[in-house]
Amino acid sequence: MKKQFYTLVLMLLVATSGFAQFILKATVPSTTLICYAAGNFNGWSATATPMDLVSTDETTSTKVFGVELPFSFIGSGTFKILAGPEWKFEQSDLDPQFSATTDLTATSQDVAVPHGFKALPSPIEIDVTVPAAVKQCYVVGGPWGWTLPTAAHEMTLISEDLTSKVFAIVIFDGSPNHNISVKFLSGLDGANWTYSQTSGDNFVYTGTDSYVNFVCDAFLAFAPPTAVRTINADNYSIKTIDRKIEVAGKYSNVTLFNLQGKMMQATTNQKTFISNDLTPGMYIIRVDNKSYKQIIN
Repeated sequence: MKKQFYTLVLMLLVATSGFAQFILKATVPSTTLICYAAGNFNGWSATATPMDLVSTDETTSTKVFGVELPFSFIGSGTFKILAGPEWKFEQSDLDPQFSATTDLTATSQDVAVPHGFKALPSPIEIDVTVPAAVKQCYVVGGPWGWTLPTAAHEMTLISEDLTSKVFAIVIFDGSPNHNISVKFLSGLDGANWTYSQTSGDNFVYTGTDSYVNFVCDAFLAFAPPTAVRTINADNYSIKTIDRKIEVAGKYSNVTLFNLQGKMMQATTNQKTFISNDLTPGMYIIRVDNKSYKQIIN
């Protein structure tokens, strides 16, 4: 009988737990018009948990917003209070993020944001126009502390035509007065920054627009002179014919650069590649990710 009683109590607890609610309250400056709570408990969604106005205190120039949450909120980690949806305003840096109570007997938690709210970093879309042969584009620079490129630096292809492509990425830069310095890469190589832009200078933007477009007309295959191979391949041959460079045999892609690193021609999956007429000088031809030097007399 005792075992059946405990089983019944457990079933009642489980059955009613879904209806139990936990109250989260936030005291904020009276100028606040709308409040949201965001944290581990709702996947840091800016709009998933709107809070209702509970009271206004003109004496202290504060308002109290509240929201009912499931008891699963207890011990759910950290959260912040927002003064507007979509992370438009979050609590001041003087008020660090809050930790959800771990008291399993608690039915509410009160927090305060006495220092008000700050405007979050404003977004800016960075576009770059590159040659049509570029298959991937990455950006590195000031917004990332000039760290080596990773998948997080990859830009999205948004348009293309016969001669060019446009890649884009949206970043949050800190203020409406942007001060951005970046470089672009047409491939991902964390060790060497393979295929960096040929321009030795960084691209810089210091305006206030939320959109900026750069033009990068060529990329340089990073490789020290000792790493540039002479002609020696099993599946293809490279030779000069008059003032042209020819690649014949089996290959996946061919890219031709001048000595300054400017990409002059590119092709994929053809049996024979023949360049345009070239002026005398040294050229770098890259076949299936291997670089070779070739001289036109």
